Amino acid sequence: MLRDDELTLYTAMSCIELMDRKTDSGSMMDNIYTLPELLQGNLIPFAADLSADQIIGIMDKVFSLEFMWYDGTSLAQSLWTCLYFHNPETMLNDHILRAYLFLTLKKALLIKKFIDEAAAFDDEDFLPKTFGFKLDYDIDIDELYDNAIDLLNKMEQKCAGNEEFNDIPSLQEDPDLELSYIRAIESRLTLSKEILNILTIFQNERNSGLNSVKHDLPKFEDIIEQLKSPIQSSVPEYIFQDDIFRRLFPDVNTTKECISFEDSIARQEKLVEGWEMLTSVYKLKSINQIECFVYSMERKNCDTLTKAIFVNLFNSDNSNVIFENIPISEIVTKDGANTYGLPKKHMLLSVNTPLNEEVCDIVEKIGKCMIDYIKILCSNPSRRRMKLTDCLIEWKYLLIIGDLYDIEISKLANITVDDKKPHRFYMWMADWIVKISVYVLRLGFDLELYDDHEYIIVYWYIYSLLNQIRSHHNFMMEYNKKYPNEIILPIQNNVQNNTNTSNRKRGGRRNRGKRGRKKGNTQTRNVNQRPGKKRKPKKIKITESFLNKNLAINTEARYYNGVLNLLIALKIIGKLPEAPDFTFGSPQTRFEARFEIIDEKLANILPRLTYDKFSELIEVSKASIADLVESSMKFFNQVKIDTKKLMQKRDVITVQVEELKQLMMASLNNYMQLQLNSTKLNTPGVEPIFLFSNNFLHIKFENQ
Repeated sequence: MLRDDELTLYTAMSCIELMDRKTDSGSMMDNIYTLPELLQGNLIPFAADLSADQIIGIMDKVFSLEFMWYDGTSLAQSLWTCLYFHNPETMLNDHILRAYLFLTLKKALLIKKFIDEAAAFDDEDFLPKTFGFKLDYDIDIDELYDNAIDLLNKMEQKCAGNEEFNDIPSLQEDPDLELSYIRAIESRLTLSKEILNILTIFQNERNSGLNSVKHDLPKFEDIIEQLKSPIQSSVPEYIFQDDIFRRLFPDVNTTKECISFEDSIARQEKLVEGWEMLTSVYKLKSINQIECFVYSMERKNCDTLTKAIFVNLFNSDNSNVIFENIPISEIVTKDGANTYGLPKKHMLLSVNTPLNEEVCDIVEKIGKCMIDYIKILCSNPSRRRMKLTDCLIEWKYLLIIGDLYDIEISKLANITVDDKKPHRFYMWMADWIVKISVYVLRLGFDLELYDDHEYIIVYWYIYSLLNQIRSHHNFMMEYNKKYPNEIILPIQNNVQNNTNTSNRKRGGRRNRGKRGRKKGNTQTRNVNQRPGKKRKPKKIKITESFLNKNLAINTEARYYNGVLNLLIALKIIGKLPEAPDFTFGSPQTRFEARFEIIDEKLANILPRLTYDKFSELIEVSKASIADLVESSMKFFNQVKIDTKKLMQKRDVITVQVEELKQLMMASLNNYMQLQLNSTKLNTPGVEPIFLFSNNFLHIKFENQ
């Protein structure tokens, strides 16, 4: 295929796809009128002239158009197709519809602010352009809503026989249906107002308002149940002009198929579920928990709005904290301590140490990279893959600095650093780089970027990356076991710190009773030290978090090793699809092109993974098919055992448990399939089928 050098896979994803709803909507130019033309010809009714059926029909259609906009459809193809929005102050002369449509505009304004401020989304997710029309009007929304509800209450009392309200006009002619119409309209107004209230709390109170949101969410259940009851509705002609913007803005494609009102109600229920998830973000105290929370939103198919609210809750106006109360430095130091036992004092040094300014700069940069990483995870998968590969450059820079920092901090503590001692900072940054690289490669399964014959290469590459980090963690484990009494770098013992000293009474408070010390017995000491005790250097401790991290990495590596061994066995016996012949591409060239986005970022960091190494692995394994299958079964069985252990750990949160369950199910399925078919793999007609669930490969064997 001929193509320009600048046309990459990523740019191709942004091209127009024929017949796609968002990128190729087509156009129809028949019977298009502007609002002035419709008014001049008396073709469009004012709001006060509408029947109850028409009011409900317009409300339902606008509600559906809202969700089209949240899905990434432009305003020109969604809300702006309702002509009342073109001049709402003039056209909406009715209490009920006026309140509903201005509520819709206010919600749209807040949602646009949420998504714009999150700065994590692209045109595929959301189109904020308003085409010169207004979302923000200087109108008291609460007063509009109260007037509309008051009018409906008076109508309801009239239905109950209260003669005081006989002068209030009825919604429609049939008195037996009047009450059902009143309640149908009231439930739609109430739903819109409750949504606006929730969005306002998220916008103004942020994390401090999560309890209020949690308290208000149960209201939606009753309102939505009322909306599900059938009610007659109709939409008057010319209220919605699907192609009006082809007339006003010739460069804008239109003609969208509106989603049904029933689907919109289901979407609203899904939205409420997402908001309920957000009320628990205050429990997230580590970057691992935050990352797992984002994965959980992804698995539950949370929409762009929910993710945007999360990003705004997470990344507050104060750049030094997240969720408005957790210092980013605390998140960074906690991750370093849990991953490689990196002492917190190495990242929070005394102001008297020569490295303090440099350390603060490193911690700040790591915190920024972590925030950017979480925001990227909230974007759509195709953009996410591209952005993650770009952010690897920043992590690589931090790794290089971290390696130098390991050496400098050791010099400061008079400790010789060599290959036999762990470079904790370096390995910590390498851990992040490999984790992101593996996630980028796994995204390829979700995006269906790999052909069947490429699975074996991708799994080998992922396993090889994981094995690097696995070796780092295992090295740390062995080192800590071998030198259990080694102290962590004793910087505090070699650097005099006089910044936090004060003249205090050794006994603390003046009046201590019988246990107190005599008055006048004073001593100058460091406030961080306990009275009467000499500071001792701390010994290295193998924490539970470090042990769990090590077990999790080994478990994941075993799963990929098990799949890799099985795929190698299938390739040797000819049960894997062969790569097609290409005139201008050898297997090695295709290998380099496939992993180019990762390989160039990992250069000079980890041992390079080449096609020759992969080919060598296949050649070595040719004579041991039975051993490959047996080892694969052992790996899957061990993964099943290890995942059960991990799910019982104290620091494993719910979303991690779900991920572990998926890994365990994949391993269990593959183990059972091999147990049943290990002797039949070489039998003609028995063919493997590859299925994916949450990017984990499930292999099945069927007779063709």
